[in-house]
Amino acid sequence: MLISTSPSKTSSTSGASTYSSGSSTINSASLESDKYPNSLKALYNPIILNYKLSSPSVSRKQIILEIKGKTKIRCDLKRHLSPRTVGTIMRSLPLEGHAHFLGKHIAYFETVLDSGIERSTKEFKKGDIAFLSSTGSVCFFIDDVSPGKIMTPIGKMLENIDALKDVKSGDVFYLYEETAW
Repeated sequence: MLISTSPSKTSSTSGASTYSSGSSTINSASLESDKYPNSLKALYNPIILNYKLSSPSVSRKQIILEIKGKTKIRCDLKRHLSPRTVGTIMRSLPLEGHAHFLGKHIAYFETVLDSGIERSTKEFKKGDIAFLSSTGSVCFFIDDVSPGKIMTPIGKMLENIDALKDVKSGDVFYLYEETAW
């Protein structure tokens, strides 16, 4: 004996269709008047949206460089550039120090971090962030430059880079992770 499990459709004079399968019968009119036709969708969409907006990236960490009393600059630390160094910096946040300059094109502040050299380079572009392991300094590049020192690239400034041109030696740099963007 063969039993069919596919639903069969019948129509009534009111225009509503009825679907039946075995012992279950569903009236299309009841589906249209259902108060919660997309209840799972309504439930999960805000959760998924909230997760997408608030979930941090594994390879990129958003931080703020604050020049105390002057301005804030949004930055990204990029783990793929130097995983060990970026991890050390992220675990040590917040960091604070007095501003110094290497020439006119690099502003930096000294830290107590010791991370060694990792994926080093000698050429940097405007907006780059690097770690100078010999002094434990976090360096911010105001212009394209080849400083002649080997540094570990760690990230990029995202906005307001020219604000660093107004920094004076002794200003306070404060580097921290912002909790909400």
